[in-house]
Amino acid sequence: MASLSLVLHGKLGSWLVAASELQSVYRRTDRNGGKRAGSNASSYRAASSNEASVRAFAGFTHSTIWQRVVLANRRAGATVRVVIHSWSPEVGDVLDALYQPAASLHEPPHEELDKVASQHLSIHKALKLLNGLRAPPDDLIMVARLDLLLFADVPLARLAAEVRDGGGGGGGGGGGGGSSRDEQASSASPGGTRPSSLSSRDVLYLPHTCVPSRLRMPEGAWEHESKVLRRTCSDGRTGRGTPTGRRMLPAQLTRYQPGTIHGLAPAEDFTLFVLDYFFIGTPNVAASFGRLAERLPQAEVTRALRAKFKNRHESFPHWSHLYWAQHVRGTLVPAGVAVRFVMLHESDFNIARFWRYGADCLTRVRRRPDRVVVDSTRGAAGNDVGAGGDDGGSDIAWQWFDNVTRFARALRGVGGAALASSPLADQCPHTLESASHVLCPWFSKACAHVASSTLEYATTAGHFQASASLPPRQLMNAERCESLACLRYEGTARKRRRGDVAALKEALAAAQS
Repeated sequence: MASLSLVLHGKLGSWLVAASELQSVYRRTDRNGGKRAGSNASSYRAASSNEASVRAFAGFTHSTIWQRVVLANRRAGATVRVVIHSWSPEVGDVLDALYQPAASLHEPPHEELDKVASQHLSIHKALKLLNGLRAPPDDLIMVARLDLLLFADVPLARLAAEVRDGGGGGGGGGGGGGSSRDEQASSASPGGTRPSSLSSRDVLYLPHTCVPSRLRMPEGAWEHESKVLRRTCSDGRTGRGTPTGRRMLPAQLTRYQPGTIHGLAPAEDFTLFVLDYFFIGTPNVAASFGRLAERLPQAEVTRALRAKFKNRHESFPHWSHLYWAQHVRGTLVPAGVAVRFVMLHESDFNIARFWRYGADCLTRVRRRPDRVVVDSTRGAAGNDVGAGGDDGGSDIAWQWFDNVTRFARALRGVGGAALASSPLADQCPHTLESASHVLCPWFSKACAHVASSTLEYATTAGHFQASASLPPRQLMNAERCESLACLRYEGTARKRRRGDVAALKEALAAAQS
């Protein structure tokens, strides 16, 4: 039986406000959540950030984390304990009542710390709480933000079995490497000195993530590109207003802040970003992330990152995404730790304040518009979602689609070559990188098989919003629903549109025929 821990950390945000912005919003509101005189904060922004709202938001985030992590893995036969450290003492009682943690600590935030240092100090404190428990060493530890939103079960029990059966990077023994909870290890230098506690028996799982292509394509290419994406997501239809999909490419740092990052080598551009919403690792790997809090004050990692920019005085994005990528490349990989990927961003999980965007689905692109095939695995790691799916045909749109695929690969240039040999090579699934699959929006026909579950999250969100006296909010683009489940939905986050009745009758007739 697997022994697992869920370690939650950080500051809880709110329905529309990121945790890092919440403090300033509080300062602009009175005790009742109203706007102060002279405040330029919009009324909805302030109303979504009072204490009642945050307490309701805590309930909403718990609803998915508890179901998709704790209960799912207990049903799989594993023991799962929860540990929490937060910078949200105003909702500490709510978090403790919801999660019943084995240990918790809720402290006021350190005003002098930036968001990167604050996040890592919270991880460090949470792991210290975990180490203080009298319990057997864990097979795996999941370290996650408090505001994680999950659309699919996190398969911790299965991953723990894989680690036990197959070992880590060296194919050796169990995930913990035999070390005790409170084992102390030396810090690693940015150059990649191996910490004594890490070994090839350790494993790190990171989430899959890509970025939308948003390519500057040759004249005329977008029209054909759009036609293929609409065919894929909307069952062959290509008219204006028809839901369209997104071609995805590997994460690229300069794509997140176009025009603001200069002097970064192409190889670094493609290998210096990982998603920082959660990680899953053996105890030694988790401890190594906790030690980042000790290294940040000495600016070790910061100096290592700054050295990658030709203009050393230029400020680079101060994101945990970069620090984690540097930690993976400079510390974990040199120690022999295996880096693997699990679950797909925007399909299997997201940040809770983005619930209104729904859950995309991974959809196979087929040559013939009348033979669209939807992949029901939703891109979960460990499942083979298929290869190119070329059914032939001479449609000019497909020729352009292939041209754009080649164009995208050419744009990667040296960076793509570096990514191919990087431990982060699989961060964007190859099925998306190769354009054999695209992401379709939740309200499209291609995603009809997941629309019902997406709408359940909308109902849940509406329930918690109502408990805080907030108006329910409509799901993004819900007026463009194409599935029966979506058209029939009358929940708190769905507003009827004039065309819904006609669309529902048409869909019912089509289903009956």
